[in-house]
Amino acid sequence: MSGPLKRALEAGPGAPLSPKSANNLVAHLLANPDELDKIRPKKAKVGEWVSPPAPFAASSSVAAPKADAPAPPKAKATKATKAKPTKKQAAASGDGKYASVHDVKLEGEDDESVPIYDDCTAIRRKITAFVGAGNTTAHLLREMGGINSNALARFKKESGANGGAANQVYYHAYVYFEKLRIFEGKPKNKARLEAEATLGPQGYEREQRRGGWYMAV
Repeated sequence: MSGPLKRALEAGPGAPLSPKSANNLVAHLLANPDELDKIRPKKAKVGEWVSPPAPFAASSSVAAPKADAPAPPKAKATKATKAKPTKKQAAASGDGKYASVHDVKLEGEDDESVPIYDDCTAIRRKITAFVGAGNTTAHLLREMGGINSNALARFKKESGANGGAANQVYYHAYVYFEKLRIFEGKPKNKARLEAEATLGPQGYEREQRRGGWYMAV
């Protein structure tokens, strides 16, 4: 290596070249193209930055490209899953046949001839349990078709299996609790099955006995 190229390399990176020296260097390289191999950078791979030769490194206005930031990992696609109902929701909707207790229809309901298989004492217990579970008396009266609160008070004061049988609360409370049982998907209990077997299709009486006489209340 000789001539202008040698002097340029010896001057080191960043050394200024006079116009004359620069012209001589260019003329020398054109006349001796084989010397280009001595300063030609190695073959770069795709995406790889190769620094310019030493004589031109400091004066080069070409900046090394910045490496691209790695792309964030793609989120895995997941199948949309339908939320399962909670135990409380499943219990409230029973077996899912009915949207609400009002959708349950009993045979004989249209003409108020649904047979009753709970005696008056059992109905009073169910009323007490229903209200004790956080439901209001007003709510129960609405569910029974708007029964008067005085009628409910009289029925609750009665006693015995037949006490209050003629009171309208007895029939309408039974119908509501029977619908509620079906809506919640609960089975008939032992007493209910025995009453059906003993009383037959007519069910319990809806008249109250007073000293051997039937009395409507």
